[in-house]
Amino acid sequence: MSHRIRILLVGAVVSLLGVEVAIRWARVSKTCVEVVNKGEAMIEDLVVSLGGGQVAVGHVPPGATAHAWVSGAGKGTLTLAFKQKGNPVSGFMVDDFDARQMQRDGLKMVLEIKPNEVQRYMEDDNTTTGTGGLGGRIRDWVSAELTLPR
Repeated sequence: MSHRIRILLVGAVVSLLGVEVAIRWARVSKTCVEVVNKGEAMIEDLVVSLGGGQVAVGHVPPGATAHAWVSGAGKGTLTLAFKQKGNPVSGFMVDDFDARQMQRDGLKMVLEIKPNEVQRYMEDDNTTTGTGGLGGRIRDWVSAELTLPR
């Protein structure tokens, strides 16, 4: 193999590695937000949003838990909006929510909603995040779009 071809092959491999690193670095991280209804009434029309994206969770019965997967590339404001009979709180915000760091640390945000009170904490994330790769992301996206809120 000539010296010129070797240089071209090494350059191509280094370029491909650089593109892979750039794609992984710029990738938006997906993390779990767990909402626990500790009240006695149903949580209705729950919407979780981060950045420009929204996840319509729907209804969460008393004592039940719902999961919302949100995506973000850095720190942002996590917003929850909902209705609950007997609860004057109709939504709240969590400032400096960092989906990338939470995914990297293997954590999820847990939000316990009670009348007049919201308790938040982080715990280990043992929920499944869907399948990997581009094909898995497409399947997860189509599945999420076809699933109706309860």
